[in-house]
Amino acid sequence: MALFLVSTPLLATPEMLLVDPMEAVYPDVRPPGLPSNAPLAAPLGGTMVLQVVLRGAPEKLQVDRMELVEGSTPVAAQWYALDFVPVEQNTGMDHGTEIRDGRKNPHVIRRAPFEIADAMAPVGSAWDSEAWKSRKAGFNQRGLAAFAVRWAIPADATPGLHTYTVKSRLKEGQMVWSRFSVQVYPVAVPPSEQGTFNLVQTSRTKPIADAYKVPMWSEEFWSLYASYAKALVEGRQSTGRILLPEMAADCPTGTEPQFGERLDRMVKLLKNAGMRDFLGVGIFHPILPKDENNPQWGVISYKTDIFGTPEGNAKARALFRQVHKVIEQNGVADKFKMQVFDEVPESNNALYVQAAKMMREEIPGVKVFEVINSPNLGIADSVDEWCPLPNVYMVQREFFKQRKAAGSKVAFYTCMGPGGAWVNRLLDQERTRVVQIPWFIYGYGFSGFLHWGANSWMSDPFKQSVVPTGSGDQTKNFLPAGDTHILYPGDQGPWISLRYEAQRLGAEDYELLNIYGKKDPKAAENLVFRHFPAMSQGPRDGASYWEARHDLLAAASGNPSKENVEPAGAQADQPAAEAPKQEPQSGGLMNWFRNLFSK
Repeated sequence: MALFLVSTPLLATPEMLLVDPMEAVYPDVRPPGLPSNAPLAAPLGGTMVLQVVLRGAPEKLQVDRMELVEGSTPVAAQWYALDFVPVEQNTGMDHGTEIRDGRKNPHVIRRAPFEIADAMAPVGSAWDSEAWKSRKAGFNQRGLAAFAVRWAIPADATPGLHTYTVKSRLKEGQMVWSRFSVQVYPVAVPPSEQGTFNLVQTSRTKPIADAYKVPMWSEEFWSLYASYAKALVEGRQSTGRILLPEMAADCPTGTEPQFGERLDRMVKLLKNAGMRDFLGVGIFHPILPKDENNPQWGVISYKTDIFGTPEGNAKARALFRQVHKVIEQNGVADKFKMQVFDEVPESNNALYVQAAKMMREEIPGVKVFEVINSPNLGIADSVDEWCPLPNVYMVQREFFKQRKAAGSKVAFYTCMGPGGAWVNRLLDQERTRVVQIPWFIYGYGFSGFLHWGANSWMSDPFKQSVVPTGSGDQTKNFLPAGDTHILYPGDQGPWISLRYEAQRLGAEDYELLNIYGKKDPKAAENLVFRHFPAMSQGPRDGASYWEARHDLLAAASGNPSKENVEPAGAQADQPAAEAPKQEPQSGGLMNWFRNLFSK
């Protein structure tokens, strides 16, 4: 709860506002403070985050130090200065941005253009550093300083109500401070390496090399890449997605790309960072322009090697054998999945079935994981794990139920969309949509969540959030704000984001749902849908999320606060929604991303 001991006009003493991490902070709007009668909720071993905003006249707003204390004891917390990033266009109703089809999306938090706090620049204890001093100038110009504080709840903490104080030392020793509370429940969330939540995010190589101006595959590059892998694991990512075209990006045309050494180092790096599973993607890509009645696939990025020809088939088999050798040597063969072709259209089914058969011959026991944007029964026998968009899943739920009954798994993903009211993790949407993703993974029995953009910056993400797709009409085809990334290229390594923190909170919640579900599976499922009715419906405000978390933590602690009743409509299909239309020349979104970054 926030006690505004300093709450004076802007031109007098600065005021401190403690802000729910689920709420947006803008540079030009006074944010809402935490309600005084609603403590936050945490498990033992969990990690908490809170936004802290100071507002005042520029000449008064000189922040020299921030501190978090419990009682009189300083808390070992990590402090971040929040950077504001632009939102140039609003997300569309379907995918992309509103300009794509001209429809206005009423399900956004604010009309673009605007700026929003998202990037978290670590300050730590270096408040007197030159980097920090240079950052203060920007705060002073706006009359606002925004921070985030992140701290761990010890696994051996005493359950109950914990009261914290945030203190800020300003110019000439002036202090402002405010209090809030956290209810700690007697249930422990497992550490990430023992977790069960399956999160797949693609950490790209070339954007890192470009952002830091280091040569690809140099020791400087590998060190930076390791820091990104570590950040993703700390955010509870469990699966490393490896884009094989990046491994072979600079191999000469016409020769077999010998990427085995790079792939070996990549697998070792991800494994050492704490990744438990691996997903390889990108052996095949479409030949553009293509004849819809006679589709062709290239092998990696070599357009002269056509899959289905003796030369192309030999190349593909050699590539698969390299993958097999690396995963066997690293002891991860049983943890390695492969995608055959991203978002395969039905016209490509014959090629897909042939390629999946070849892959299984060269990589015995490999599981096929496939990202799709429409049901495709023609490849059903070739797929072990399906990954549709959430709106595709809900519209075609019967298809995926049948696939699960046949022994397949079903995950889901987001990419360019869906927009409208659907869960996603975009900058102009409520942050609760991000935190709800793991809840729906549990509620609907998904095997996990995939997103293509951990750090797929196509421009400077501090200056541009909405970027052209690189495909089709570039006056209308844009990636929505934040779709390309959940990490930022910081000074010495990755900066996390407030969306990253929301996703991590949701991942903790998934583990707690799993703990509760082992005792009472139906009650755990009902708890999800009682709070969040469906993936495009339900409350999106921060207070509703914390109510749900209190309910979950109480239940997982053995003291459920609500009756075990099934919420109305929990298992009903959502209202009819239109599945995204395939674009005949895209050949899958990952393919044009691959082509774009391999140039």
